[in-house]
Amino acid sequence: MAAIRLRLVKQLDVGFYGKLPTHGDFLRRRTSDAFVAGWDAWLQAGMTASQAALGDRWLDVYLTSPAWRFVCAAGACGPAPVAGVLVPSIDRVGRYFPLTVVAQLSPDIPIVTVATQAPAFFTAAERLLVDTLAVENVNFERFDARVADLRAELAHLGGAGTEVVLQPAAASLLLGGANWQLPIESTGDLWTVFGQLLSRQMEGAYQPLVMWWTEGSAMVDPSCLIGAGLPSPPTFGAFLDGTWAKHRWRAVPAHVTRPEPSVEESLLDLAAVRMRSAAATDVGRVRTINQDAFVERPELGLWVVADGLGGHRDGEIASREVCDALADLPPGSDLDHLVDAALERIKQVNDHLYRASSRSILTDRCGSTVVALLVRGTRCAVLWAGDSRVYRLRAGQLDRLTTDHSVEEADPVTGRQEAHAITRAVGVSAAVPVDVYRDELRAGDRFLLCSDGLTRIVTDAQVQEWLTKPDLRGIVTGLIGLALDGGGPDNVTAVIAEAYE
Repeated sequence: MAAIRLRLVKQLDVGFYGKLPTHGDFLRRRTSDAFVAGWDAWLQAGMTASQAALGDRWLDVYLTSPAWRFVCAAGACGPAPVAGVLVPSIDRVGRYFPLTVVAQLSPDIPIVTVATQAPAFFTAAERLLVDTLAVENVNFERFDARVADLRAELAHLGGAGTEVVLQPAAASLLLGGANWQLPIESTGDLWTVFGQLLSRQMEGAYQPLVMWWTEGSAMVDPSCLIGAGLPSPPTFGAFLDGTWAKHRWRAVPAHVTRPEPSVEESLLDLAAVRMRSAAATDVGRVRTINQDAFVERPELGLWVVADGLGGHRDGEIASREVCDALADLPPGSDLDHLVDAALERIKQVNDHLYRASSRSILTDRCGSTVVALLVRGTRCAVLWAGDSRVYRLRAGQLDRLTTDHSVEEADPVTGRQEAHAITRAVGVSAAVPVDVYRDELRAGDRFLLCSDGLTRIVTDAQVQEWLTKPDLRGIVTGLIGLALDGGGPDNVTAVIAEAYE
């Protein structure tokens, strides 16, 4: 096995193919006929199969599906390897079809190294697509020019000088027990060499190799996909809703490892009040979809309840996105940094939902309440926007720690003040103020986080009575049962967290 030294890439053109909301037909620049023919046929078949699989849910799922980054070896979609980003889109007359930014690569390039060594290209392409679809009037020529400029983010793959390039046969190194010498320009070439070895091995195992990866969405967890060729149409639905097993994907078991705590964190844990909790949610007696969501992570000192607004079509998407954003807050932060991180996550979700609603990707009033309890050491904080509540029982006294962001509206028939209009929620305006309450935590404190499906039926006196009972799971079940016995007109969620020594 010999190595040769040459530039991997001489010149790359970056183009696009698909739909834009400002135009009524397919758009295409700097993409080969072979790529477009294969890509279009694959997307059309995948869209059709996913519509059949998802039924009435398809539109909501499609429009909130994540951006997918990809690399394809030669032969997967035309004779040349390609790399790019795919996002859901729509044209001017309401026809749904994704928009793709794609770069055609040199035929000899190991595509795994493109995936790992060109993050700036994928990030810039994804940001360009998302930002373009978020504006009302797209300047097509400016968009086209910005796509073309993305080639600068790939220029380093060729470099100004020479690089170590291993022949495809080098993959055999990974299968044998012999000793090998590999030429390098410097110690900085190590990842270049080993990345190529990995790429050549994978390209031999999956012919042609195709890789996908995403940061995820409200429904799709961050994921990486590997396969031979473009995925078959029945598997396409998982790109939209993340149900891998349902759509014929096999999963690799994995877990997330966390760093050992620092000395400061260990001392904080020694001084901390310990927490335990219970949680449940119910769709209620009237609604058919549960638009409530919750997070219960006592090991992180984190509990959240989110309530999708008013039974609107996209309420469950909004509440789930709020909870997903808060569920993985950094475990090692002190309370003040944790609050800041939570506020930033809520802001990001608000920006995303508001942009989606403004371009009619979601219904006009797609939003969610949020209430969160954060605990670090002997301190706690409550964050909220909307009318989901937090109660605290301390030494037999019940206090409501939140104030509803809502106003009563008169029933148009009876004139009674029965309906409530939310004045603050995530996703319904360009900015969402979030209230914060901080306090010391005491052993014996019990907190109830709940949606208004509970508080519209269950009185504060009943809440206090149930919070004095010994079994946390029984409290949750009992409170939800009271709401259901009262007619269950809305989804109902209850989360109980207790501090103990």
